[in-house]
Amino acid sequence: MITPASLGVLKRLCVLAAFLIAVRMLHAGTLYVDQASGNDGNRGSHQEPLESIARALSVMVPGDTCVVGGGIYREALVLPSGVTILALPGTLPVVTGTANLEVVWSVFRGHVYATDVSSLPGSIDRVNCQVFVDGEAMLEEKDAVIESTGGYFFDPSAKRLYVYMPEGDSPQNHRIDLRSRSIIISARNASGITLKGIAIYGSGVSFTNDSHLRIEDCSIRFPGYSARGLGSSARPSAFSSVTITGNDLIVRRCEFGNAPGGMSIGGKGISFTNNIVHDFGSGRDAAIQVASGTEQALLTFNTFIACGDSPIAAASGATLARCTLEHNEIEGRSQGEGTPTGTAHLPPLSADGADWSLTLRAGTMKQEIPGVVLVNDRMRVRVVDNAVRINAVDYSLLPGYNGLASLVYTGQERNIFAPAGLDYESCSTVPRMGKRASVWNAPRMAPLRITQVDARTARLSQRGSDAAGLNVEVTFHLGDSCIDQSITTWPDSDIQSSSTFWASYLLFVQNTSLYLRGRLHHDGETRWLEMTSAGHSGSGSGTYFRPCSPAGKAWYEFLTDNPVTRQAVFETPESRSATELAGFEPGTLESFDNFFFGFVDNYVALWIFRQPPNGRFTPWVSASGAQALRRPAADFTIESGPQRAGERRRFYVRFVYRPYEGLDDVLREVAQFQSSPAE
Repeated sequence: MITPASLGVLKRLCVLAAFLIAVRMLHAGTLYVDQASGNDGNRGSHQEPLESIARALSVMVPGDTCVVGGGIYREALVLPSGVTILALPGTLPVVTGTANLEVVWSVFRGHVYATDVSSLPGSIDRVNCQVFVDGEAMLEEKDAVIESTGGYFFDPSAKRLYVYMPEGDSPQNHRIDLRSRSIIISARNASGITLKGIAIYGSGVSFTNDSHLRIEDCSIRFPGYSARGLGSSARPSAFSSVTITGNDLIVRRCEFGNAPGGMSIGGKGISFTNNIVHDFGSGRDAAIQVASGTEQALLTFNTFIACGDSPIAAASGATLARCTLEHNEIEGRSQGEGTPTGTAHLPPLSADGADWSLTLRAGTMKQEIPGVVLVNDRMRVRVVDNAVRINAVDYSLLPGYNGLASLVYTGQERNIFAPAGLDYESCSTVPRMGKRASVWNAPRMAPLRITQVDARTARLSQRGSDAAGLNVEVTFHLGDSCIDQSITTWPDSDIQSSSTFWASYLLFVQNTSLYLRGRLHHDGETRWLEMTSAGHSGSGSGTYFRPCSPAGKAWYEFLTDNPVTRQAVFETPESRSATELAGFEPGTLESFDNFFFGFVDNYVALWIFRQPPNGRFTPWVSASGAQALRRPAADFTIESGPQRAGERRRFYVRFVYRPYEGLDDVLREVAQFQSSPAE
């Protein structure tokens, strides 16, 4: 018999069961957040996302993942142990500690406008207050009498903000953001956190005494106060707006920008690799301040641009053990190449008396690379001869790398080649000729002459008698979003055949595969193939293929597994086994449709070849899959038959680089180049 009392107990049990079911839905392992379409009352599924990251964090347990869609998230986040926060592929979520000023502005005097900000959330004071107009920082002035455009003044006692817009117009016509929090993402004494693909804007981050922390593919801009224009007397010294300390920390492929106070890192087992740091630190404030007691820190393959006197420094008297700085690129200066281990002062990697106990290796320096610069509205490239370059595979110094030392696309702002693209690597003829005929990299060892033909054209040339017997001219012509390359060869005496090898090393890519349409030796038909390697082999023998279907895919959908987990710097039995386990098979390409492409982030790198009348192109790939490398070598050979002395043969290659707009766009580029008449 059901009594009123038992009925009440039953109702309470039903409510509890419903609550537990709801909680279980939110503990499904992966939660989705979407600022535009989500609701914090939803289940957190892909179809019913939450609205805020904070709501997801409130129910997450170690091992859970939060997938965040695009949008602006104005919320402070404290990350617990064991959670992963990552961007939904193809989107850019922005976490910011700024408040959007939807206020009424009034004219203060002239072009200076004023408003009251006392009602804004957060603690706003002169130290963490900064103003942004349409996403760019304004310059602080000393008082409300602002005389320069793009300036602002904040009165902390009256909570009044004064601005002089860059165009001199009303701030009502622009999006005005005000920093209201100095730190927006933090974790302390936590472990096992991963942050991936998130943009952090207008506020700093603080990871203190954490372990097993991963920060990847993130952008952190304007994290700290900037006092440009105030002079040295107007404000306390800049504070560190990014703090990353602890044990087993990995920070890679991130952007850090626009913070005079720089960042502080320290602990044991730190890997800071493949990052871009710009406009960080100023004067004596280093971009990266390494804390005393730091051990086993690896700072490598980073690019520093406009980072004060010392991009990397340690506090005076600091003790560092087994720390390695190598292959960092510093705009306008070197890394102290040849400086012996243990040196107290390594400009611009300054120690100020600290005991670095460092391993130093050669760095690169943009302004010292010789060559010819070709520029248009979309790209800036540098063509170089074969002066000494840094070997991309084993880090030894070898002469010979040549071709495209750099290619920077407007908007991406990073070099995609390392150390060179279309590098003329080897040559062989039958019969053998030239005084270096027995040297596999003879073209690198013999002099290459570089000349600038016009504003958009450069040419490399080499005498065959100095190398392996084949005279070569390589012309680089800068097009709209491409580099057209014509390769002309001729022997000094009759030959039966020749083979030249050309390599292009892409820099820090997520996807180390190449994609083409071809036929393998055991196939009866041409089909789409994904081509990869188990690691650098040197001979091309370790080339692997698996079927693919590129039609209708976004750029990020091509990456179906993590190459780092299956590749090695040099291929090994283990890397070969892992590659085959991912569905690849070793194979030999019988023929292909004279093009292949790969990806650098969301940009397509496309090689197109025009079929020669008396020769053939063959593609190769070798990929160094180590985390610090991720530099696939996109290679090809040109094989040609009998050639008489002095007979010139010309081969045409086009390299297209631009944002990926789909397979149809790639095929249009291929058809246009392959069908156009030769010169």
